[in-house]
Amino acid sequence: REQEKADNIAFNLEKERVRLEILKQRDNVGMEMAKFKAKQRETQKKQKFKATVDEGEFKRARDREGKKLLKEAEDRRRRYSIMTRKDVRQNNVEGEERLRQIRAAEDQALIEERREGIMAAAAYKKKLAEDRRKSFAGRNQAWSEQKNLLEEQRTEQLEIDHESFELTAAGNRDADAYKRKCAEDRR
Repeated sequence: REQEKADNIAFNLEKERVRLEILKQRDNVGMEMAKFKAKQRETQKKQKFKATVDEGEFKRARDREGKKLLKEAEDRRRRYSIMTRKDVRQNNVEGEERLRQIRAAEDQALIEERREGIMAAAAYKKKLAEDRRKSFAGRNQAWSEQKNLLEEQRTEQLEIDHESFELTAAGNRDADAYKRKCAEDRR
């Protein structure tokens, strides 16, 4: 049980550490996003200014070179934006996966605790049933012994009563025979 408590404490500490790490990463991503947005605004301002300055050049150079530069700049900006969004999404997916794993581990621990509780309750009920069975068996044995003793006493009493009856009957027959003999002798 102590090991389980220690394991639970270690698990909760690890869970809290991972949660704090995820929060830190989320804050870092937020700060990076704010920096990115500020940089993007600055880049956009610079691009607008450059576009305004280059507009005259574009007109003079028949717009060919300027359009090429704008297209390259836009492609770079798109690539940078796509990479940044990809990194943010990847960090989000990883964080959610870690949270899902932590929740799954917590759920598994709860299931194990419930299962152990159910098993302990079943074992306790089984022990109580066994105790009741033993108690009943002991009472049943005592009752059986008492019943056998009473049956023996009843049998002995019946034998005594039977012998007494036989002796009484024999005595009555002897008395009747004596009375007949005496009556014959008187005649």
